[in-house]
Amino acid sequence: GVCSLDGIDIDSDSYLVATDARRKEIYWARYQDGIRTQGPSVCAPSEIKDIDIKKFGFGFGDPLYPSMALLLAKSKTKDVKQPFYLRRPDAIESSAR
Repeated sequence: GVCSLDGIDIDSDSYLVATDARRKEIYWARYQDGIRTQGPSVCAPSEIKDIDIKKFGFGFGDPLYPSMALLLAKSKTKDVKQPFYLRRPDAIESSAR
């Protein structure tokens, strides 16, 4: 599968990307030169707030996002076939209940 955080490739040497997960948690990964070096993981924002690295996304005060032009340019360099899910969904189809 494909980790959705890998799609948020930043023009920076070393960085951390986070998105909103659930239950006051964030979904995050750490990157070096565009390669994921840690994660994906889920935790409270407080568990990684002190990591001394440039952070992008949700959970660090005011959200910081890369430019859309950069995201578009980077998206053309990856061959993505399937999504990657860290957890099973909370929702259950009514026929499965």
